[in-house]
Amino acid sequence: MPLLTGGPRDQPARLQTMQDAIAWSYDLLTPSECALFRRLSVFVGGATLEAAEAIGVAGDLEIKVVAGLTSLLGQSLLVQDSPDEDPDPTMPRVRMLETIREYAAERLTESGEEAAIRSAHAGWCLDLAERAEPFWFTPDQKSWAERLEADQGNVRAALDWWTETGDIAAMLRMTAAIWPFWFLRSSYAEGRGWLERALAECAGARTRERAWTLNGAASIAVWQGDEPSAVVWCEESLAIAQEIGDRFGAGNALLILGHAATSAGDFDRANHMHDAALAVMRDLGGTAANAVSTVGLSLGNLADVALTQGDYPRTTRLAEEALGLQRELGFAWGAAHSLFTLASVARYQGDSTRATALYQESLNQAWDQRDQRLMARVFDCLAILAVESGLAGCAARLFGVAARVHELLGTPVDPVARPHHDRAIADTRAALGDSGFQAAWVAGQALSLAEAVSEASRVESVPSGSATDIAEDPAAKLGLTRRERDVLRLLVEGHADREIAVALFIGRRTVETHVAGILNKLGLDSRTAVATYAVRHDLV
Repeated sequence: MPLLTGGPRDQPARLQTMQDAIAWSYDLLTPSECALFRRLSVFVGGATLEAAEAIGVAGDLEIKVVAGLTSLLGQSLLVQDSPDEDPDPTMPRVRMLETIREYAAERLTESGEEAAIRSAHAGWCLDLAERAEPFWFTPDQKSWAERLEADQGNVRAALDWWTETGDIAAMLRMTAAIWPFWFLRSSYAEGRGWLERALAECAGARTRERAWTLNGAASIAVWQGDEPSAVVWCEESLAIAQEIGDRFGAGNALLILGHAATSAGDFDRANHMHDAALAVMRDLGGTAANAVSTVGLSLGNLADVALTQGDYPRTTRLAEEALGLQRELGFAWGAAHSLFTLASVARYQGDSTRATALYQESLNQAWDQRDQRLMARVFDCLAILAVESGLAGCAARLFGVAARVHELLGTPVDPVARPHHDRAIADTRAALGDSGFQAAWVAGQALSLAEAVSEASRVESVPSGSATDIAEDPAAKLGLTRRERDVLRLLVEGHADREIAVALFIGRRTVETHVAGILNKLGLDSRTAVATYAVRHDLV
């Protein structure tokens, strides 16, 4: 390969291949630097200083890890990720180029300490996952998810090591701690694969770790439309949790059983399970990590059951209570789901303006949290609103991207909403013709998620049923979206961002984003200038 054999012929022989170059640099290291270099090969995708120290202290190094890393960086045996690549700039990462890592791994095998170092590496991964565990389904979940995202290669390597060595206890501790990451970041196939493997290895165990791994497998199965498996796993988890006195685990199992019943259309059982989960979490309150935030999720789940049953007043009451708690906590992931439910109420009641705004707010928060499953659901719903507003091309693109995400995740379209979804696709095809529809659908499937979010922001409801209403709006002619026009109206009336957020049922940060967009589109530099311009040009 050119990478391994390139270079000028007049170079020293030791530099005429990459392997020789690495070996030459390696031979210049001190014994302690050599040991650190070898040990760093266990990291897949890089390591933080904290992680490097975990394997550095696994033996007797006569050098501090920081000094060793500095030396290896100086000799180009390590590279440091740029700040833009680090999920947490306060915890810079170093990594080896793959060819160098392969060489270091060979030296590690020769050293006779590979087993000890890989065990230390896996132990650090487990510690990281267990430190993250209390923060899932809380305002801190995004920062922990980003940390785990950066170390997914290391987590996989740890799970592979435990599989290879038969350390099922460690594997089960890992799956019990990390399954919310796979669930929240929509890594359903990988997560379920590891969870099922761990469960198969510990069949019959009556431990908290097995109960939590069962809950994880069941949570993913529900989202994949596999309610039968979810029910079997959750009923076992519930029995174990009740047996060992894990009240939070039992409440979580009840919540998942409620989801499964909703998906199966058994609404009486769904309400019963969600009510029971809500009672457990309210009783636990601040005594258990995640209990308070799970109260909001349980309220949202009850709202979803009411929505499916067509009880819109109950849906609104429960979803608004859930959203209020989630905003008080700063729990954006939960708020995104509550906003989706409220948007659906508005859509079913014919308020397309409110529905569009709430779906877009839900989408923005889901994108920030990287919740791809919820994003796919919002794309579908905004596509329906787009075709109803005469935006058939936009609708087809959004249907296309939603279908691609569903396919990648292995998740079905909501069966309750399926008839409406299919009718909207048929209407879109009729509006565009087969070739036009197919072209727009394919274009949608080619969009990145960021591009799809931007596409979805263009959806505008047309209450009168005529697209000319928007075209005749002077503010719309200047490129302001309907939501930006709503914000502009309240801004002109003198409302502060907090008041605008309450009035429009959106987050304060979202208001700030809309105000910045208005300033940019109008070419102005202050809120006062915007208000003056809007009045003079009849924009409100």
